[in-house]
Amino acid sequence: MKSRGMTLLEVLIAIALGLVLLGSVTSFAWSQLNSRKQILEAADARRSVTLIIDRLEQDLISSIAGTTGGDAGVAGKSDSISVLSRGVAPSWTDDPATMIGDLHQLVVKYQRSTGQIEMSRAPLEDGDRVSVLPGLFSDFRFRYFDGTDWQESWNSLEMGGLPVAVEVRCWYGRPEEEASQSFDDPLPQTQEQPVVQETSSQEDESIPDRVRVILVPDAQPESSEAGDANELR
Repeated sequence: MKSRGMTLLEVLIAIALGLVLLGSVTSFAWSQLNSRKQILEAADARRSVTLIIDRLEQDLISSIAGTTGGDAGVAGKSDSISVLSRGVAPSWTDDPATMIGDLHQLVVKYQRSTGQIEMSRAPLEDGDRVSVLPGLFSDFRFRYFDGTDWQESWNSLEMGGLPVAVEVRCWYGRPEEEASQSFDDPLPQTQEQPVVQETSSQEDESIPDRVRVILVPDAQPESSEAGDANELR
């Protein structure tokens, strides 16, 4: 009895089924790798935020208003902050001005183009030692409380003292590219049209994933109500 071989059509069908199965397995593996990468990035970002907050809290406790050389003790913008802090002096001298060996500078800066955060902490005279922290952020912002209102920037020499509190806000995830203008954009609103919908969307987009308000013990608020926790929000 003669054995029957596979026809060309059967071979082509078998190859097609094999390719479909291979494609499904490859797609599943790629999806798993992408999900694992996103989970690791999120975990790294959370650890980095915890490190930044802990370091800021420790340095703001012993921060100074400024140095005789004209360096501000706390200088910051919405995407960066610099803090000069003084701990225990290495040795006692008769001239307090010479006891500057313990003066350290902490610098935290958010790079909007890459979504990464740079941080450095070193003695003031040793220069910067910048490290890029792990994790990606879609946004990262600082604000400064003067006892009455929140400010987007601060300079302790120009403002005459330290801020009452520093707020840290962060949004996890990769930075989003700015949407380009197209013919699908809505028409500009007239004066009779309220801006309710635009404000609502901005408020929804501005909800951060984590918020922390750090009080500065040596600050001298202008308002007697600055210590009220409700006003810090």
